Amino acid sequence: SMRYVNFKSLTFDASTLSPSLATGTVQFTGYCSDIELYDCRILAHPTIASYTSAAVYKSDLGGSLDNIRFIKNLIDGGYYGFQIYGGTNQSSLGKNIVIDSNTIQNAYQYSAYFYYTELASFSHNNIYSRTTSTYTSWQGFTTYYCDNKMVDGNKIYQRGTTITYPSGMQISNGVVYSTGLFINNEIVLEGGTTGARYGMYIVNTKANLYHNSIYMKGGTTNARGVF
Repeated sequence: SMRYVNFKSLTFDASTLSPSLATGTVQFTGYCSDIELYDCRILAHPTIASYTSAAVYKSDLGGSLDNIRFIKNLIDGGYYGFQIYGGTNQSSLGKNIVIDSNTIQNAYQYSAYFYYTELASFSHNNIYSRTTSTYTSWQGFTTYYCDNKMVDGNKIYQRGTTITYPSGMQISNGVVYSTGLFINNEIVLEGGTTGARYGMYIVNTKANLYHNSIYMKGGTTNARGVF
């Protein structure tokens, strides 16, 4: 556990370690609060295909997160860019999590994956898929059982056609007491010869969507801007 710590302009590098040695380049264990990472480089393995690897990791065990901020960082590589279980269940969300103005790139399947998290803001991030060592499926921004208070001004780009089942945003089972706000986001998905593609896939979630731009380039007829 840790509280009241700021990290600025540091490099956390696990890019050459095996997944068994680097579950998370930055890993939260136990209850953590009032922590900020600003202008840091957080590097996981750039070509790994093992689900045990994440650049930023918090499991669903051992406490919740509160007032955690990632601002203007580079998050590179891993199976996941972010894999965050902010809390332990739907009744105990991680609170006041801010992910703002980061570059999140080269994750194998999930660039930003959140469970049981109150995202006060997920905004102004640039999210890019891999171009090589890719998987058939890739999701730019994924939440389950979360409170997405503000999702604003993100740019999500699939790069290359070898990813045949991409989703820009996949939002599932949002908390029943809150309506998420999704505004000014830009999603670009490249075409593939097979597979379904979704710009925004929203299931069992209350959400307001304004001024989002979704471009589905080429591919099959199984392309849906908003589903």
